[in-house]
Amino acid sequence: AYEWAVVSEQEGQWDRAKRQAVDAKEIFDHLGFATGIEECNELLDRLKKQPVPAPPPRSGKTFSWPVRGPVISGFGPKKGGYHNDGINIATSAGAPVLAAENGVVSYAGNELRGYGNLLLVQHADGWITAYAHNARLLVSRGDKIAKGQLIAHAGDTGGVKRPQLHFEIRKGATPVNPVQYLPSG
Repeated sequence: AYEWAVVSEQEGQWDRAKRQAVDAKEIFDHLGFATGIEECNELLDRLKKQPVPAPPPRSGKTFSWPVRGPVISGFGPKKGGYHNDGINIATSAGAPVLAAENGVVSYAGNELRGYGNLLLVQHADGWITAYAHNARLLVSRGDKIAKGQLIAHAGDTGGVKRPQLHFEIRKGATPVNPVQYLPSG
């Protein structure tokens, strides 16, 4: 479920979203075809009534690894026409999940099928990170967080069979390969 099919009719939505301020709606629009449009629309209606503060400045140019472990599914196309918009990192159940950069939590919940306990964090300059399959979330919507802060405990919730973290980095609405923005080693 963390791998999303490329749907050409949604390309126009992405082009429009890139020109607008980044908010949770852009992510949910994209997640909508993986989880159900009605489900996303109901959630968006609730979120619109509770705006989040602006994210704090970034601490630097790179993000940090949110968990320790091997990458078990890389960014990009997969078999069957699927596409992984992030990376999946194997880790132990309950392992600490750390914020990859300063930001503000725009979503914390488990209402989107397949992602389990999911966090979406907005960062300055239009960046967004996503953290899925957590066992336990330790922050809430609207919380300002610092790079390296404990934000969750890893798990196997949603559409996975073993403990891992699905991690995404987006510039605006566009997913980028997280490995290119994380320190090597």
